[in-house]
Amino acid sequence: MKVHVASGNPKKVELVKQLFSYYFPNHAIEVTHSVVDSGVPNTPWDAQTKSGAINRAMNALTTIPGCDYYIGIETGLTTRGIDLCEETWCALVSSDGNRFFGYGSGNIISKQTKSRVLENKTTNTKTLEVWNALIHAWELYSGSPEQREMGLKSAIETCLIQLQSHHP
Repeated sequence: MKVHVASGNPKKVELVKQLFSYYFPNHAIEVTHSVVDSGVPNTPWDAQTKSGAINRAMNALTTIPGCDYYIGIETGLTTRGIDLCEETWCALVSSDGNRFFGYGSGNIISKQTKSRVLENKTTNTKTLEVWNALIHAWELYSGSPEQREMGLKSAIETCLIQLQSHHP
């Protein structure tokens, strides 16, 4: 199985490789990757996050030939009630056109970070600049790298479980 991950993030690439190997143990898994445009802002909000994952997978499908599967992963922000949360979407597209989607609920962002992000969003400045200024707060709200990875893993696994039922 040849899989292309539409990301330059080594953590995402390695996790896709590990999970494909786990869910398809009787197949040789070859994983390639490249940075692919998502068509959404650096910090997507709400529906932009899923769109970014789909765009990455579809852009890889149309520009990088020869793979069986293309994976797009996007992490962004959404509001849940009064909370601001991180979320991850995964889009898996097969070379024959089948599509599978997975979602990973993320961490609740601290009140301090939420306030700064929402203030930044409403003043139409770049959210990425706020993230850079609050990098330590970002890491603190998530608790640990393992906690942040859970949403990512969940999104990818949801796609792979669906793919298993379609794969011979």
